Amino acid sequence: MPPPVSSDALAVEGKVDGQDMHHVLELIAAKAYAVCLNTPSSGPQIPLFTRFQDNWDLIDQDQHEIMPDDHLTEVIRDYQDNLIAGLKLHLSQFQPRDDYRELLELSVIVLGGMPARGIRFRWPGAHHHARWMAKLIYAVKIYLFRGQANLTARESAGILRYVKFIVSVYVSAWYAAPSPTSAPANDLALLKDLVGYEDKSLAKALADGFARRHLWYLSESLVPLAFFDEDLSLGRKRAMIEALSSNEGSEDLTKRAVVDLKADLSQKTLADFVTKSLRMFFVTLGIDDGFLETDPAEWHDDPRYVAAARKVNGIRLLNDFAERGVALMEDYNLTLTKDEDQTQYILQVMEAHRGRFPDANKSTVTRPH
Repeated sequence: MPPPVSSDALAVEGKVDGQDMHHVLELIAAKAYAVCLNTPSSGPQIPLFTRFQDNWDLIDQDQHEIMPDDHLTEVIRDYQDNLIAGLKLHLSQFQPRDDYRELLELSVIVLGGMPARGIRFRWPGAHHHARWMAKLIYAVKIYLFRGQANLTARESAGILRYVKFIVSVYVSAWYAAPSPTSAPANDLALLKDLVGYEDKSLAKALADGFARRHLWYLSESLVPLAFFDEDLSLGRKRAMIEALSSNEGSEDLTKRAVVDLKADLSQKTLADFVTKSLRMFFVTLGIDDGFLETDPAEWHDDPRYVAAARKVNGIRLLNDFAERGVALMEDYNLTLTKDEDQTQYILQVMEAHRGRFPDANKSTVTRPH
């Protein structure tokens, strides 16, 4: 039986207003698609994807095309081997859903690498508005078979633009997202990647929205998660501790972080978001923050830090079990119907039933309704 999610963890999670990082990234994917393809992304079906799905049986899967040199972004050109290695590392780890693994494998292929399971392509499945992972997969597949997909010039340019963004920036951000302790560093890294992306009009559209609405993990109330980030250097943590005693805080800890996108972000670090108000994070969780008076190099031997890290890392359960729940629901729904309207109707019936029968007690089941 999995360990329970504590009420303290739920309280901290509640401060992000229900917007976990995967949800934010889905919004970024939708916005990027709308900009790149110059078309709305909110409809139930996307005609380009439907056309590709209908013609899948005509595609020669042995004739896929990887990304040539003249399609590479500066990020891919400079870090191609590292990108492929990072994708393969994620593939070697547990992925809660098959579509997560599929996007990783397709990204390796499009960059010219070879997944451990070899090169193979699954039949394109549902791509309704609620499945943004499916839309990413569709886009990469269409790009890989662009010579057979009968694309218009506008579609071809848009898909190229979208896929370049997916493999340059998006994929690494998505697979880093589930960890709460690395969320502050991931948020800052993603913001820098968006602002610095070479497609300036796309970069501006995405960075503006992300900075205005979604920098929850850089807020005063959540940036202390980074103290427990095993990938954050001791030097960065020491800088955060120094800022803790020098930066005045806000009276409103529920505010998102504010970043001036016109400023140079290259030297911005997590310490810039740390204030004296940060200690309320530990008060909220009932954590002894005495370890902050010691050097980060000693924290793993400090029982106060060990206990705090155990409590903070428990927040991860929220994301992990939610992902498994979504996958289980989607798989079961496909045994009932493949029609999206019927799926939504089933969900409404289930919700109404849960309202009438919130538990399995005899008194609840037998009472008049």
